[in-house]
Order: sequence, then structure tokens, then C-alpha cells
Amino acid sequence: MERLVSFTGIFIIIAMAYGLSEKRSAVSGKTVAGSLGLALAIGALVFLTPGSADFFLLLNNAVVKLLDLSREGTLFVFGALALQPGETAPGGEQSLGFFLAFQVLPSVIFFSALMSLLYYLGAVQPAVSFFARVFKRYLRLSGAEAMSSSSNIFVGIEAVFTIRPYLAKLTRSELFILLTCSMATTASTTLAIYVSFLKQHVPTIAGHLISASIITIPTAVLISKVMIPEWATRKRWEHYLPRPKQPPRTSWVPSWTGRGKG
Repeated sequence: MERLVSFTGIFIIIAMAYGLSEKRSAVSGKTVAGSLGLALAIGALVFLTPGSADFFLLLNNAVVKLLDLSREGTLFVFGALALQPGETAPGGEQSLGFFLAFQVLPSVIFFSALMSLLYYLGAVQPAVSFFARVFKRYLRLSGAEAMSSSSNIFVGIEAVFTIRPYLAKLTRSELFILLTCSMATTASTTLAIYVSFLKQHVPTIAGHLISASIITIPTAVLISKVMIPEWATRKRWEHYLPRPKQPPRTSWVPSWTGRGKG
């Protein structure tokens, strides 16, 4: 019964978005059907496919391990200030209480620097390009929309910088979908905060958040394209993520830049 209520709620929310639409006659049925179908397909792939649980558990363990490593560095730098309330260091130091700046924000800085480094090394671009092609084909998005939406799976609002040269040319509908996807997904920096707070109570929280970010993209596209549909002529561009014309000579530069953004 609970699942039936949730399933019915999907169509109620779509109906509400349609009622608030700027131009109902411009709403594309193919985009709505493609977005809803892709969301359900990804959900089935994540929750019903054999081995998917093991895959996301592997991702979860990797994220938690990275956070543990960053915490060791934080403890080395800040000492007892980095200890969670009630925690005791191996040397016998007692926690001084909860300090957001010393116990949470260092993980945000670490993840931001790590993502910048991975972009520089080209480790993220293949995944972003794959999702961009899927979203562009099945959701009928422009190249700019597909690229920014897929980037949101891995980064936060900074995903707009992947299409920075095209921002001035985007239509109202395209700008709306950029903002909606950025707010709907879980950025890597925010992921670090959630995992830090919840991993003791929900050990697999990182895997849940990663899978939720992937499923959220087509649903965010669905609501965006219903509320502010596209009726202007769009200029499409190839959905790949170009490297800078003059990339930094060393990996230290993007790591330092990412640290500053975090």
C-alpha cells in the first residue's frame, strides 16, 4: 500500500507542476515520458538488478575510507579539536566538544580538492560524457543541459562551469534546469558532510546518496521541463568535457584550486 501511495504521488506532483507550467501547450510528451521512464529504469537497475547492491556498497566503502583518511590528517593538524563529542584519541586526549570548522569543514575541503584533481587527471570525464549522452538521447536535452546535468552527479553548483562559455546563450528553460539539477542532487562536498554525520547510524549512507543523485537527474528534468518548457530555438553543441587549452603543469595546481573552492 505504501508503494502504491508513493507511485501515485509521482503523478500528483507532475500534475501540480503542469498546473504551474508557464506554457502548457509547449510541454513535450516525449520528454515527460522519457524522463519518467529513465527514472524508473535507473531505479530498477539500482534496486532490483543482482550485484547493484554490492556495487554501491563498494562505492560507499570507498567514500567512507576516503573520509577516514582525511580525518586522520585533520586529527594530526588540530588534535583534540577534531575529536567528535565523547571520543578519545589513541594518546588519551579527550574531545573538547563539537566544532564544525574542525570536524566537518576539513572533509569538504578535502573532497573539493580531490574532485578537482580527478578532473585534471581525466578520471571523471568519461563518466560525465556517458551520462550526458544518455540524458541527451532519452530526455531530449540540449548538449549544454545534458553536460551540466550529468556533471551534477559528481560535483555541485560548480557543474555550471563545465558549460561556462555557453551560459550567456542559454534559454530560460535551460537555465531553470541547470539550477533545478544543482539543487536536487548531492554534491561531493555535501556528500562528505552527510556521511560524516550519518555513517555511525546508517553505515551505507554514501551508497544511498550516490544512487539518489543518479536517479534524481531525470526527475529534476521532468519537473523543470513541465514547469518551464522549451519553445525557443536551441543551439546544440557536442557533449564532451574539454580540457583547458593550457592545462596546469602539475597536479598541485588543480588540487590547490579545489581546496580554495571548498
